[in-house]
Amino acid sequence: MGFRTGSAVVVACALALTGCDLGGAKDSEGKGKPAVTEAPATDGGELANRISAAFKKARAVHASGTWKDSGGGVSRIDIRMQGADRQVDAKVFELGRIEFVQVGEKAYLKSPAVWKLLENESKTKGLAARVGDRWGALNASGGQFVDKLVGLDALLVLAFGGMNPPGTVTTLGGRPARAIGFKDSPGKTMYMAASGDARPFALVDGKERLGFEYDVPVRIEEPRDVVFLPHMTGAASRPGAERGRGGVRAV
Repeated sequence: MGFRTGSAVVVACALALTGCDLGGAKDSEGKGKPAVTEAPATDGGELANRISAAFKKARAVHASGTWKDSGGGVSRIDIRMQGADRQVDAKVFELGRIEFVQVGEKAYLKSPAVWKLLENESKTKGLAARVGDRWGALNASGGQFVDKLVGLDALLVLAFGGMNPPGTVTTLGGRPARAIGFKDSPGKTMYMAASGDARPFALVDGKERLGFEYDVPVRIEEPRDVVFLPHMTGAASRPGAERGRGGVRAV
């Protein structure tokens, strides 16, 4: 099954328009040998690219916390990444709770609202009703679609859009940090490593906080009782192949 890229981008942009200001988990202790110090970034796009590269260099990343959306409500996100594997548990925009797991080439989703989006994209009537509020296995196209909503690039758009580098050097928890402000969000500050890789330590806006932990192994497991949809699932997830804990059910 294929998806129209334009529609996926529209959904991702709709999430970005919530004006999400993230905020929450433990800061990394920053242990380990730092990379060669870079000059401070001069614009938000350059800094976002450096942050993305720093995430990909890390052996593992755990980012979690809460943020305020444009309506004044509070949403949350918890992302665990280790290599190409990731686990996401988020509550964003009007989509409600989204749970997403990717292990190797296998991807799984638990979210009635996003299954409805997938149903509309694939023009597969009744898809969302067949899965309901259970875990469903995704094919490559479906996994890419969901990754646009709650993956690393989506997190960067939601959390770091509107940054105003280069920022000022300060301390956070006794460690040197660079404090980056945000255009049109005077109360929002992103604290990142003052030297070495561009690793964010925390993103703070009032009572809301997003925290980051690095290089500590995270546990990512395939979900239990996965619903099998023949037209939505790659061969690796079909009954008889290796499967998640609890097995795979055809519906």
